[in-house]
Amino acid sequence: MLEPAGTDNDGLLTFAATADPRTGWLDAIVESLPRHRSEYLRYQGPVSGGRGHVKRVATGLIRWAEPPSIDLCFDLVRMEFLEAPFAPWPTGRYCLTRCDESHSSKWRLVRTEEAE
Repeated sequence: MLEPAGTDNDGLLTFAATADPRTGWLDAIVESLPRHRSEYLRYQGPVSGGRGHVKRVATGLIRWAEPPSIDLCFDLVRMEFLEAPFAPWPTGRYCLTRCDESHSSKWRLVRTEEAE
């Protein structure tokens, strides 16, 4: 989940991945989901209607890249896993890029630059 830039926040940008984030998502394909309420950044517990369980595994801080583009690019300032022994992801520029031009819900996460 990523908090959109600006004040016109219609919820968190939310993606589903089949890979465990502790093993890395680089070059992984993720699928965009409907936006979620910002409470989910802090929530842990059951999801209503028997739809599963939410567990926070990591927290972090991003800064959206300027200028905005069709890709979702951001600088990862910090990323920390809430359980040991998993190491934080490296800081730097990451981009979520659509897998095809047809407004697909599938995106690829790539790291484009290291932090300075």
